[in-house]
Amino acid sequence: MCGVAGFVARVDEANGRSILTSMAKVLRHRGPDSSGVYAEKIDEERLLGLSHTLLSIIGKPGEGQQPFLVPGGALVFNGAIYNFKELSQDLQKTGITPQTGTDTEILAHGLAQKGIDFLRDVRGMFAFAFWDTKRKILTLGRDPLGVKPLYYANLSQGICFASEYKVLLPYLSKVSIDDGAVNDYLRLRYVPGPATLVKEIRKVPPGSVLQFDPKTNKKTTLNYYHLNRRRNLVNKKDLFITIQRAVGRRAVADVEVASLLSGGIDSSLASDILQKSIKALHTYTLSMDD
Repeated sequence: MCGVAGFVARVDEANGRSILTSMAKVLRHRGPDSSGVYAEKIDEERLLGLSHTLLSIIGKPGEGQQPFLVPGGALVFNGAIYNFKELSQDLQKTGITPQTGTDTEILAHGLAQKGIDFLRDVRGMFAFAFWDTKRKILTLGRDPLGVKPLYYANLSQGICFASEYKVLLPYLSKVSIDDGAVNDYLRLRYVPGPATLVKEIRKVPPGSVLQFDPKTNKKTTLNYYHLNRRRNLVNKKDLFITIQRAVGRRAVADVEVASLLSGGIDSSLASDILQKSIKALHTYTLSMDD
């Protein structure tokens, strides 16, 4: 779990970097290993800023530092790309030579080279912000199921975003409660997107990207993922192979892998599969006194 935040706003570079640092401090609990910021002047009045806090899972120490810069773009990213090694091989065929062993670099190169079309080949859970340094367009994106959160709010001639919307509250000129969202929360125990409890803050939809063009101040939401609702019946053997493959993909890490046992069928099955490939699998169960 990492933290991402940033903005396109009317602010000078010194104050902008100070704001980015403050954003990172609020998200420190999401990424205790390191933090970083990136700022680029867009025009005479506005600045592009990216902020990140890192929890290192994949790659050697220091390799996953973000914001991550590649020719054509700058990336802040929260999550994991399960098939990044396969995607790395595809990128190498186009002449790109990755310099690290991280999924962050692969996502950055892929977005710089192919844009949002690259996301159709990505398997993972993620939320990211990518600044296209050539086209001068900011892209915010979320994984197909919306596992990783990403919030945004409008600014005067700009936009701000973060992994948690409490990061955005100090920078809004107005904050008001969305009564409809409160009603949904009380009925459903969650707030359906894109709404949040705050009217001025919205969620980037799952399986989508939101692009902001500072030249026109226009926001565009594009879907890159569409759920296939057709039911393909499979036998038990094929189903188990599919589950094994899915669990195996999620166990790729350069740190120790553990399992949280809830007592249900899914976590028990995942743990059983993991212990066949991990010699000493640590498992955890949480309980409450009441």
